Amino acid sequence: MSHIDPVNTHQVKEVEHPTPLLTCQYDSTGRFVFAGAQDNHLQRIDVTTGEKTLMEGHQSWVCTMAKGPGLLFSGDYTGTLIAWSLSEKEVVKKWSIEAHPQVVRSISVSPDGKQLATGDRDGKVRLWSAETGDRLREFSGHSGQVYATIFHPDGKHLVSAEREGNKLFQWDLSTGKKVREFDAADMSAYRRYEDIEWGGARGLAFDAAGTSLACCGRHQYNGPATVLLFDWKSGKQTEKLVSEFKGIFYSLQFHPQGFIIAAAGDITVGELWFWKPGQEKPLANIKTSGPSLSLDLHPDGHHLAVAQSQGGKSKPENGSLVFYDMRPSLDNTSEAE
Repeated sequence: MSHIDPVNTHQVKEVEHPTPLLTCQYDSTGRFVFAGAQDNHLQRIDVTTGEKTLMEGHQSWVCTMAKGPGLLFSGDYTGTLIAWSLSEKEVVKKWSIEAHPQVVRSISVSPDGKQLATGDRDGKVRLWSAETGDRLREFSGHSGQVYATIFHPDGKHLVSAEREGNKLFQWDLSTGKKVREFDAADMSAYRRYEDIEWGGARGLAFDAAGTSLACCGRHQYNGPATVLLFDWKSGKQTEKLVSEFKGIFYSLQFHPQGFIIAAAGDITVGELWFWKPGQEKPLANIKTSGPSLSLDLHPDGHHLAVAQSQGGKSKPENGSLVFYDMRPSLDNTSEAE
């Protein structure tokens, strides 16, 4: 992989969709992107041609996804969790279960691909067999919606983030016990007179070594989208990366070169921000054509797919899957392959 400078990030392709997109995920080859939307279906989109293949099975909005070896997992607003077997020719439903009584807010897959974790609106975190969909364990203790889960690269621990309590919990997968809590109070946007938490952590990411944990959301009501970094060994917050965008960071990832990419959105606007840990000043930020609710990095490390909502004055009416290239435009030999 050649050196990437986020300053060069530019849009190369856009695939429109009739309803707002909520989540996206590349397959392991980078040939296809899967997108979930407010129309009760998944779409498999060919990156080169833009051709869409409908994946039927959900009965409500598809709001979260994660991939494992040869598999894709998707969750919706009714609590349904579906596993799909992937191949170049077709996508086949492997199993479908009622994983939670309400919204499946998050899905993550273990480093070995054998387990997956889900978080729901009621604060429950559950562990499942990726092969069979059998429930292996439940983790209890959150006081609010669990918007994000992630496995530590060591495969021995799971982290979950709640929106209302502004805490991150670390769980021991072998015992099911809570090991410790990370204080994410800087994610709070609580309004006392409404008694509503408008902030909270929305996404989690580990660096490749597992030494740094990042969470994203917003700081204060109507405040800026923000990323917090924690030292895994000590559990202490080490950095607070504050953008100039008044909205929420919904999704983030560490690039293999160590910098952070975060996707932000508000009612009708969105942005992408790039930071290098240890530097308060961002590497770059670019405006998107609408609220950016999910991002995924292509296996080549050069391209991004971003699920966006668009249109409407008070709320989005449609969506688009937008592809970005982080290389200088003159060096591009293809648009999104």
